[in-house]
Amino acid sequence: MTVNSHIRRNTGRALQANWSKGIAIGLVFLSIHLLLLLVEKTIYTFLSSSGYKNLFSSITAVQKWITNGHYDAIAHLITLLIVGIVSLFLVSPIWFGSIKWAYAVASGENSPIALVFYFYTSAKRYFHSIGIILSVFFRMLGYLIVSLLPACAMYSLAWFYQSSGYYSAYIYWVMLGFTWLLLFTGLIFFIYVCSKYYLVGFLFVEDSSLKIAQMIRLSSCMMKGERFQLIMLLICMVPLLVLCVIFIPIIFVIPYLSVELALFAKYQIEHAKREVLAESL
Repeated sequence: MTVNSHIRRNTGRALQANWSKGIAIGLVFLSIHLLLLLVEKTIYTFLSSSGYKNLFSSITAVQKWITNGHYDAIAHLITLLIVGIVSLFLVSPIWFGSIKWAYAVASGENSPIALVFYFYTSAKRYFHSIGIILSVFFRMLGYLIVSLLPACAMYSLAWFYQSSGYYSAYIYWVMLGFTWLLLFTGLIFFIYVCSKYYLVGFLFVEDSSLKIAQMIRLSSCMMKGERFQLIMLLICMVPLLVLCVIFIPIIFVIPYLSVELALFAKYQIEHAKREVLAESL
């Protein structure tokens, strides 16, 4: 039996006495999501009002954007920026709290719903969780830019080739085909490379005293040779996510997938610990 098969078989067992807690945590996230949507709609409504538009039009640096009809795009951008910052400070600790809950379930430990708010109980834990999110985000953003550069370069060449006025439609469509191929390849590369950060959150909830650089380094070491298994596990989750749209309420799927991913992380961390112990003997 493969590791992933073992994990899928044991996920249901781990959740037997915790389904109600998992659903409650899912409702917490759903409530936060609805709250953020309400905040986004409210901010955009205020920014789109004539009063705010007249206020911004009095600023010289902004006038040309408003007169060129770009005000709505700017309002959208400002709204997304504000909501993104609010999400960072509001959701990050709760997200790590949900990881801590799922990891406790996967470990067979006591897993009260209050674990979701664990990282709100200390200023050090709270800001540590936000620091981890930012650190991993900017690393992944760098990899994403590198991954998309070839596709962007090919698309730019295709656009310049078409705009020259003397072009072959066949060559142009071939260049677009290569653009899609490079985009697909780049996204696969991005997922594969960034999978090395998968264990960072689980290492944090297991030992919050670790520094961010330590967690990233440990996660990279532990995921060596295991990235393909993680990708296959994620692929196996796709049918379940598709069923969410058709039949199964997502509120029941979130706890299952969370514990399944936590079991995978638990296996990798325990396996790494056993290897270190064996080497020390």
